[in-house]
Amino acid sequence: MITCGLESKFKTILEDIITKESERNVESNVLEVTECVHCLRRSYYARKYGRKLFNKNVFEGRAIHLYVQHLLNKYYPEIETEVEIEVDFGFDFRILMKPDVILEDRVVDIKTTDRDNVFMSDIEYELQTNFYAFVLNKPYYEIVYITRRGGIVTFVSEVNYDMFEEVLNRAKKLYMCLQNNVEPEREPKYCRTCEFYHRCFRQKKLG
Repeated sequence: MITCGLESKFKTILEDIITKESERNVESNVLEVTECVHCLRRSYYARKYGRKLFNKNVFEGRAIHLYVQHLLNKYYPEIETEVEIEVDFGFDFRILMKPDVILEDRVVDIKTTDRDNVFMSDIEYELQTNFYAFVLNKPYYEIVYITRRGGIVTFVSEVNYDMFEEVLNRAKKLYMCLQNNVEPEREPKYCRTCEFYHRCFRQKKLG
């Protein structure tokens, strides 16, 4: 791209909105379901130190969600899309749910992947979408993957109480760690792609 020595006007605006979104206040007594299904230590660090919003995966995932939501609103306006629901279970904190799509008999969550095909749904997405469906009293939940080449892969399951309870227990654990400034234990399967690797291990990534 040729700039002819001129300075960008938009770069400053983009950096400003990213900074403002990063510094957006998050209620200490409200946990999002997504924070409770991934590595709890990563969620702890994100709460304590903020997380990097400016990366390819975040923008691609968010853009696809917004586009699908736009098309649903255009062609199926009766379908509920991307609602925010706070749930109070009687603890010292509430849980915020953000289901992508709510149908009559199920909750649907839309995910993007760099893979060409998906043969098994990710457990964190299973826990997340099952939680939504259980709370909303739906018998099924569905996970939809949009692949790198634009393919659509779906997984439909019946709601499972044990999975719901697991998320609830993880939420309690995360909340207690945040209140007591205690790092949750490390969950190694997430380490390779974690943005807090250097803080968690006190060193640069190996390899």
